Amino acid sequence: MYKLVKKIAFFFIIGIVLFSSFLSIYIYWVGSYKNLPAPDISESFGYNDKMNFSRNKKAEIICIGSSISLNNINSESVVEKFHTNSYLNLSSWGLNMIDVFKLLKTYSSIHKPAVCIISSNIVDFEASKSIKMDYDELKEFLQTPTSPLCLGKYYIKHFNLKITMDNIFHSKNLRSTNKVFNSILYDAHGAVPFSNDGFEKNQKRWNNLNLGSPKIEQYQYLDSISNYCHQNKIRLLFFQSPIREGVYRNMNKDTIISHITMVGEILKKKNHIFVNSLNTTWSDKFFVDYDHLNSLGAKVYTDYCLETIE
Repeated sequence: MYKLVKKIAFFFIIGIVLFSSFLSIYIYWVGSYKNLPAPDISESFGYNDKMNFSRNKKAEIICIGSSISLNNINSESVVEKFHTNSYLNLSSWGLNMIDVFKLLKTYSSIHKPAVCIISSNIVDFEASKSIKMDYDELKEFLQTPTSPLCLGKYYIKHFNLKITMDNIFHSKNLRSTNKVFNSILYDAHGAVPFSNDGFEKNQKRWNNLNLGSPKIEQYQYLDSISNYCHQNKIRLLFFQSPIREGVYRNMNKDTIISHITMVGEILKKKNHIFVNSLNTTWSDKFFVDYDHLNSLGAKVYTDYCLETIE
């Protein structure tokens, strides 16, 4: 028994030494702890980074969603519309309505926002599963002090050498440009405005005509979001994001029309705001693919939605 304990202690100490050495070398190489990848509290790199960015940020107005909220909602327009700087974009690539509901409840249990904005497209209703995340841990994580030393237990608990090595270089690259998908070059409020020029477009994404197959459980979770906001006196603003004109005019619109009808009916039950941007056309010059907007497009789209509310 003594030998077993001794071996365990030895490997534990070696692990801490290796991790500390690795961390020190990285900090020396980068020159700043701010470039460290976030702890792997979920299976999503982008989600981890956004939650790390959002720690201890209290906001009256929040935006939650997938990349359709992260990249397509212009922060300056929101701040100007509501006459407050108390705004936070909590969105991340790959979130669906299940993830939005869970994150909304977690964040709201701490900070009590008054307004929740969701910019969405039918792609957010495709997945049948949510991102793996311990939301009790997330609640604790979001209240963790900003010092990197306070994150130590999360790095140790979720440490994986291969993932950490990959994320070190991955995070540095994605924090340095807004000309690629999955960029984490946030503005002051957590949005990622894509560059108007020089964006690395993907032709498959640019010409995508497949809207996918939405899942019924995603609509059920939108209904849960609607009910939760109503019960907690949170004003819900739900925006149907645009699709570039060059693609939309050639689409079979039956699926998107059915989707918009279902979303509208769900939100109407609790008198929430629903803005359908597809009531007008959207020039290709505003896009980096079929449904992600560049900075100019995000500004025009967000202004359109906020003016429609008035």
